Order: sequence, then structure tokens, then C-alpha cells
Amino acid sequence: MSRLAQSPQATKGTSLGLRRLVSDSTPGVLAQGVSLVVVFVLTPLQLAGMGDERYGLCSLATAAVAYVTLFDVGGGYAVMRYVPLYRSQGRLREADEAFSIALIVSVTIGVLGALALWLAAPPLAGTFHTTPGLRGQASDAVRIASLGLPPL
Repeated sequence: MSRLAQSPQATKGTSLGLRRLVSDSTPGVLAQGVSLVVVFVLTPLQLAGMGDERYGLCSLATAAVAYVTLFDVGGGYAVMRYVPLYRSQGRLREADEAFSIALIVSVTIGVLGALALWLAAPPLAGTFHTTPGLRGQASDAVRIASLGLPPL
């Protein structure tokens, strides 16, 4: 082992790093926990209020939107990587360009995905095998869900 690894300062730095990691990640973990508890508590209430078939339609419409998010091209990761890199090197123009390009690409893909789902809603809703009276609502559910499609 090197002398640096055995020094009290090296041990203190590791301890501070671990403490910071725990303190920085705790809010995110708590937020996910609260989100899971809310879903766990509210799902039976929502199911009772909507009925089995309508709740299933909402779930399928949400799943259809989730499939479109598979077309994520990594714009967010590129921004997280290159914007800080360029800014740390004093290359502000490149940082602005990286952010702008990622934003344009993400919004364009999000809008095209939402438009595709909007237009495909009637035939897609027809594959849900619902009762004839709910087919129009199934199409509406897909269209409403498509409006919530985030920019990728």
C-alpha cells in the first residue's frame, strides 16, 4: 500500500466522499419511494372509480407512449457530458451549440412520436380488444396519452 492510501487525509477524503454520496442520493431514493407508495395506495382507488376495462385502456395507452420513448437518441446524456466539458474548457459557444442541437433533436423526435401516436390512435385502439362501446374511448385515451409524450 502506498503512503498516501494509509494517511489520515486519504481516509478522511474517502469518508467525506461516501457521506456526500449518501446525502446526495437520499432525496432521489426518497422521492422514488414516495412515488411508489402513492401509486400503491391510489391504484385501487383509481381502479374502483374507473372500472376494470377503462383502467386497462389507460394502462395500454400509457404503454403505447412508453414504446415511443424507446427511440431515445441520447440527447440528454450528450448534454450532461459535453456541456460541462466545453464550459470547463472555456468553449462556451460549443457548449451552447451542443445544448441547442440536443434540444432541437429531442423536441423534434418527441413531437413526431406524439403525432404518430395521435394519427395511429384509432387502429392502435382497435387492437385493445375492448367492448364496442369503449373503442372510441380507447382511441381518445391513446391520443391524450400521446400529448404527454416528453421530448426525448
